[in-house]
Amino acid sequence: DRFNFDKIAFPDFMKIQQTWMDYGLRDARNQIGGTVFIIDAKNFSSDQLRKMTNAIRQLKMNTKYYQEALPFRIRKMIYFNLPKCCEVLFKVMAEWFNEKIKAKTMVLADTLQPAFDEIPGLKELVPADYGGTNGNFDDVWEKT
Repeated sequence: DRFNFDKIAFPDFMKIQQTWMDYGLRDARNQIGGTVFIIDAKNFSSDQLRKMTNAIRQLKMNTKYYQEALPFRIRKMIYFNLPKCCEVLFKVMAEWFNEKIKAKTMVLADTLQPAFDEIPGLKELVPADYGGTNGNFDDVWEKT
């Protein structure tokens, strides 16, 4: 519940996301070892989905960007806590994924343990709020 689409428009969220991508470019570890994205949709609602203007178009463009233009390697994309309203949207979005991205995608409901099992060292980087061992979310946020 740290991000609220009632307080920020979807296009502004996309700008924030791009800023984080640009920031990630500065770290050679992203380019060499790859990046793990954890997208937690726990508090996302159907009301928020309805407020997303041009959501399908934006998500399609975003998918193309991840597959064709992102200047660092995606190691894994983990979609976590998808509410029912997002499951259909995710299924549509997944149709745009190429085989390489499909193989790097996980959809998890209750725990990140399958991701911890698959990706060495991930548990040590993830906050305890998500089952990791790296302090709580606020502590990790302060380190960045």
